[in-house]
Amino acid sequence: MEVNADNRKLAPYFGAGFGSMIALVAFCVLSSACYSNTLDAGKILIGVGAILCPLLAITCTYGILSLIGSRVNSLLFVMPFLIMGIEVQLFCFGTAIAMALTYLFQLILFGPTLAIATEAEQRKSNDEEGPSKWRIQADRISRFVFRVHCNIVSREYIAVFILIATLFYWYYSFNVWKENLILTVFVNTHFNMTDRYLTTQFWDVLKELETLPHCKGPTSSYVWFRNFVNEYAKSEQDYPYEEVVDPSRLDTFFKNDRYHFDTSVKLKRLE
Repeated sequence: MEVNADNRKLAPYFGAGFGSMIALVAFCVLSSACYSNTLDAGKILIGVGAILCPLLAITCTYGILSLIGSRVNSLLFVMPFLIMGIEVQLFCFGTAIAMALTYLFQLILFGPTLAIATEAEQRKSNDEEGPSKWRIQADRISRFVFRVHCNIVSREYIAVFILIATLFYWYYSFNVWKENLILTVFVNTHFNMTDRYLTTQFWDVLKELETLPHCKGPTSSYVWFRNFVNEYAKSEQDYPYEEVVDPSRLDTFFKNDRYHFDTSVKLKRLE
């Protein structure tokens, strides 16, 4: 399975997500252990188990999708942010597999890890020590914050405000602005892409369309033919009139492109 260059650019964000998860787990486990005066080797095992379960679930999901021939694209790398994007079925399928594997690893990996860590906690709990001053102060602060929070959320006008804000959110989330609707143009007639006269006509029509008033131009258009020509010509022209087109590379292009143009293109090869 091939992952194209644009998807590789997501590697830093992918790594940052895993790094943030590891840092959060380590902070939560260590801070709670320090507060409860139960810091021991068992907490390290708990942290490792909490990190390994999602890591193994996600990496195994990518492996399973690769084995069955599905594409591991940018949508799966950035799952929470592109739920309403293209290939939502692939997103749901990948998420379902990852969640199922997470439950499995919680049972066969994290459960035994907790049992092993409990032994160290039991030995530590036999040492009777009084709470230190900073723990008493931290407990007082947390209780004060908790009381203030409860006093705020228990008031009626706060509940009314939250309800109104929720209704506004629902209204605007279901309201689709016409400016967000994307124009899709299908060309239903075959044309010979090696014919310079026909390709010139194509670029002329595309240029006329993208220069209309209120049009954002080529930067907001997804045209497979332009992407194909520029990719193999190593250029970034908006309208590559003079570039030579090689149809023999179409199969490779459609196999690796990130926009899935192959779902809307029908090729006809002349013998």
